Amino acid sequence: MPLQLEDMAFKDGAAYAHTYVTSFQNDAYSRASYADQTFDQRVAGVIRRWPKNYGQTLVTYKKVVDMDTGELVSWVKIGAEAARSRDLGNRPAIVVYLFGTHPKAQRRGAGSLLMAWVTELADREGLACWVTSSEMAVPLYKKFRFEVAEEITVPLPGANVDGEMYTHTCMLREPKKLKTVD
Repeated sequence: MPLQLEDMAFKDGAAYAHTYVTSFQNDAYSRASYADQTFDQRVAGVIRRWPKNYGQTLVTYKKVVDMDTGELVSWVKIGAEAARSRDLGNRPAIVVYLFGTHPKAQRRGAGSLLMAWVTELADREGLACWVTSSEMAVPLYKKFRFEVAEEITVPLPGANVDGEMYTHTCMLREPKKLKTVD
């Protein structure tokens, strides 16, 4: 499975939607949030929102393609904004809004290709990166020098009082100081 990092194009909307929904099928929070929807209904919802989401200002989408099959197997959505959170204050930052990898491409380097692009961009521009991560993605972010800033544990949507809990991990990465040539 040779992988290639590429810009996402508007025409990738349906492939993005399918990989997006598939990426989160095993995530407890996602399953609970969309328990009343079938897989196809969730994909249709992502496709319906695609024109608005793709056209957002200051947002960039990247994808990883399996060059053997041409399939979109991983993706990231980032934005550059003046974050107003406790972790960032008012500094400009790259916020990783969405990031997912199709299960069949996990642990094969697709996510690392995208995170390398994000962190190289952040370092080049001198920007911090911030993400709210699922439990499964925390090790990948740590590999790229993200540090846990806070963990927020909430009941899963639709859970009763004694129901299952889910932890969102807020992570921050400071930019690497690049060497300058005098």
